[in-house]
Amino acid sequence: MMAKNNRHSESVKLIAAARIGDVPEVIAALTAGANKEAGDPERDEFRALHWSVQNGHSSVVITLLNKGVNVDARDTRGRSALHSACFRGHEEIARLLIGTEATIDALDEVDFTPLMAASQKREVNLVSLLLEAGANVHLKDNDGIGAIHYATINCHDSVIKHLASHGADIKLKDNEGSEPIHIAAIKGHDVTLATLIQLGADVNCVDNEGFTPLLVASQEGHVKVVEILLENKAQVNFEHSQGDTALSVASENGHLATAHVLITHGANTNYARSDGATPLIHASSEGRDEIVSLLILNGANIEAVSNNGISSLLFACERGHLSTAKILLHAGANPYISYNEDNTPFQVAIEKEYRELISIMNNGQWGQYI
Repeated sequence: MMAKNNRHSESVKLIAAARIGDVPEVIAALTAGANKEAGDPERDEFRALHWSVQNGHSSVVITLLNKGVNVDARDTRGRSALHSACFRGHEEIARLLIGTEATIDALDEVDFTPLMAASQKREVNLVSLLLEAGANVHLKDNDGIGAIHYATINCHDSVIKHLASHGADIKLKDNEGSEPIHIAAIKGHDVTLATLIQLGADVNCVDNEGFTPLLVASQEGHVKVVEILLENKAQVNFEHSQGDTALSVASENGHLATAHVLITHGANTNYARSDGATPLIHASSEGRDEIVSLLILNGANIEAVSNNGISSLLFACERGHLSTAKILLHAGANPYISYNEDNTPFQVAIEKEYRELISIMNNGQWGQYI
């Protein structure tokens, strides 16, 4: 029993010494019988090797490797010492581990590899080292995300180029059907997006929900990304599975500069989605005054109605967007027409006591209605 307790005590000392990089104490603990594969219960069962790698103590790493520790030992998340080296950017330690035949494509509990870690952390030298050692660029984690996706997420063009030069698929899809170019578009990484296009990315690729890079960039208002996509022949009037176009999502979300660029490149201001809503209806329903003015200036039909008979003016009145309603009225919207046999914009204005709107609608008179 005493021997067992002593071994446990020395194992605790080993882990503590490895964690702070104390080589003499590491040697002393091992000599005294410490279990070199003992895990740290306070940190995911980290072994002494994990701690020394994570904290960059190369002398301890060398000592442990010379003592025959398991170079591929895993913590409770299934991560090896090589994972830790890549997460922390310790290139020379990674080289030591690889030289001791560490598994290059070690998979953790979610199939995340050291190459993915290095790509995520923008460690181009580590990426190069792993690729030279034979890392598989085609592997994907449980979400279908590959190293090329992780490099794109963190906007590192050098890593992307390294991966591509070793055969990484620029058009690799994750479980949601998103390609790296989708990620660059939604995050607004314009330089990375340009790099992906240069490497052969498809500007009109579609994810599982029917979104193209242009649609997601327009939804987020990333105008520079939108410009690059359009300059590279993205389909400006591509229709999402629910009928949305880049202009409709830009209009709904209030991205004026994006809407202007889209219109300049031929976006249809009267394109209606499956429910009949046009970009003007979208913008009016959200009170996007500047976009409403832009759309009207570029030929949007102010009397267009959705499938349930609601016009831009009726939407604006019902939702209390009075300045939007005034823009529509001054542009000639008819306040007396009901397309769904329900309230007209004029009736809504009376019910809600919008005096200024009633005055505009009724040639300056409102008193008799309120």
